[in-house]
Amino acid sequence: MPEYIEREAAMKELMNDAPEQVGYSREDAVDCIRYMDAADVAPVRHAKWEVVIGSDGKEHMVCTGCRKQQDLTGVFSYCPNCGAKMDLEG
Repeated sequence: MPEYIEREAAMKELMNDAPEQVGYSREDAVDCIRYMDAADVAPVRHAKWEVVIGSDGKEHMVCTGCRKQQDLTGVFSYCPNCGAKMDLEG
């Protein structure tokens, strides 16, 4: 599983740990980053609500990410089933 770090935290760590001498190497920079704590992140899925006519003849919303049907129209800005963020256009 990939690990992620925050850019600002990495730069701060490098600046705080960098010796004031010329002998600061790339390996030293890599060590600064290697021992940083990983950021707590999760991938963001993107989808949109699609209107479909169900077998009951009524309109339903379907998530384009997981294809699960939702009866409530326009209530969620994310899919309660798969967690996809509903921000895709067209």
